[in-house]
Amino acid sequence: MDEEQITQVSMMMLTKSGNAKRELNQALDELSGDVIDGEQVIIHIQRAHELIIEAHKLQNTVIKNEPNVNYSMLLTHAQDTLMNVETIEFITKKLAKIEIHD
Repeated sequence: MDEEQITQVSMMMLTKSGNAKRELNQALDELSGDVIDGEQVIIHIQRAHELIIEAHKLQNTVIKNEPNVNYSMLLTHAQDTLMNVETIEFITKKLAKIEIHD
């Protein structure tokens, strides 16, 4: 993969991860409201999960070409962002179980 391709994949990973984070934030906002719409929470979490999977697929295209990939700070940032969003997803799912089932 050349530098331009890595940059393109990295930006797409960042976009998908950012959109997933937005969905999870909306789920958390819903959970912190006076009235919780469990269905909306689940929809936001599912959308986020789909975006995370898409970002992982993009990351896998880089990993497949690892011998041909030079270090990229942008790719490292994209991978770090994806990892952080996965943590937010994990916590959001745990909070949703507590709030929706209580």
